[in-house]
Amino acid sequence: MAHTTRREAQSSFNQSAEALQKLPAEAVHAIRDLAREVRDETLELVQAGRDQVSDMGDRAGGIIRGNPWPVVCIAAGVGLILGLSMRRR
Repeated sequence: MAHTTRREAQSSFNQSAEALQKLPAEAVHAIRDLAREVRDETLELVQAGRDQVSDMGDRAGGIIRGNPWPVVCIAAGVGLILGLSMRRR
């Protein structure tokens, strides 16, 4: 099944490549420029997401360092509840 899918994907890719070769050079350049823009915007979005995750991690670390005992108690309580709920099954 995977071999058939791979063959179909390769065939589709080859057809697309042939179609691109038939396009005028200006269209190819426009498509490449558009692809670059999409790539750049995607990289910017990924970096923004990484920055947000890093900020949330820093904030969580600050909360944990500022309140270690309540965090340990909450974690122990959650672990206890999960342990009891899994034991009953």
